[in-house]
Amino acid sequence: MPRKRRNAAAKPSQSPSMAAVLEYLRARPKAAYREVADAVGKYGHKIYPVVYGRAQALLGIVRMKKRGKGRGPKRTREIAIRPAARIVRRGRRTRTATGAADQLKTFLADYEALRRERDEMRAALEAARRAISPVLTSR
Repeated sequence: MPRKRRNAAAKPSQSPSMAAVLEYLRARPKAAYREVADAVGKYGHKIYPVVYGRAQALLGIVRMKKRGKGRGPKRTREIAIRPAARIVRRGRRTRTATGAADQLKTFLADYEALRRERDEMRAALEAARRAISPVLTSR
């Protein structure tokens, strides 16, 4: 037998589609998602599976997982929890600077690196053009 919550009344802060789903599920708690979506859709509401699931949870039709305070696992002496390794992203510098001056220095360094890369690419394209131009003009 499903347990029911008392405070599952439609609140003014809820969206009209959520209120319609709650109302339909109160009348027919065993209704499938498609049935609810079709019935509520007749009134111009489009619902997604997450809305159906939240409505079932609010009415106590399905059980919800307990939500804690987000504390991690207890640390023991046997298990050494290492800090997360630094993730290296290709093409991006890590952001360690915090002040405005440091951010400006980081920006300028990135800009200079991009300019150098652009110049290298341009030189490679010019070399390729010089190598190909005699072949193209000889036709």
